[in-house]
Amino acid sequence: MRPSPQADSDSDEIRREDGLERFWMYYNGEWVETISGLVSGISFIFWCFLYVLGYAQSVLGHILLGIAIAGFMTWRFLFGILSNYQRSGWKKGKGRSPHLARREAYIAVSLWLFIFISIGTILFLQWRHPH
Repeated sequence: MRPSPQADSDSDEIRREDGLERFWMYYNGEWVETISGLVSGISFIFWCFLYVLGYAQSVLGHILLGIAIAGFMTWRFLFGILSNYQRSGWKKGKGRSPHLARREAYIAVSLWLFIFISIGTILFLQWRHPH
């Protein structure tokens, strides 16, 4: 027996239970993407104005440049996620394999441990034998 067309349309409805990221991006994604792009652009314009005046290396210049970079990174991150959802028609993901998620977590933890141990060893050796 075939499911009714109403049941098919209900399965693609955006609900909170299906994933908070998908739900949040559907309702707030474009607004936050627009605001972060505007904040990034405006703070970069003000930083350029300070650069022309010769005050780009001031505290205010560094703060504006930091806001511009953070806003741009936020905009780019949200743009990528939002465009993926829009390309897929806001359909639910098929879910990820638990084995794949464990493997990714293992690789991430191993990489961070390698970085921390390497930097810690270098710092410890420099501290023990100053030049």
